[in-house]
Amino acid sequence: MVHEYIYDIRAFHWDARTRTFSQEAHNLEWVDDEWDVRAFPNMKEHFFIKNHSTGEMREFTFVTESHGDWLFENAEDNISCVITIDPF
Repeated sequence: MVHEYIYDIRAFHWDARTRTFSQEAHNLEWVDDEWDVRAFPNMKEHFFIKNHSTGEMREFTFVTESHGDWLFENAEDNISCVITIDPF
């Protein structure tokens, strides 16, 4: 079964200067079909960030990994998202 992983924009920190969302993976919870809560289950698969105020969503795809951070990008709007997998 294919899932569309959708996270709420309010779950992320936003840096307008660098146009980058960021968050630690363990803070991004998602409820699966069996109502099990899992942290960032999509791993390196694409995901969406949804702004519920506007109803708009942006898709982010994996680009690279560096020092415990995974970088995802939305090429359409030139926005990045850094997910910290290993904060230590």
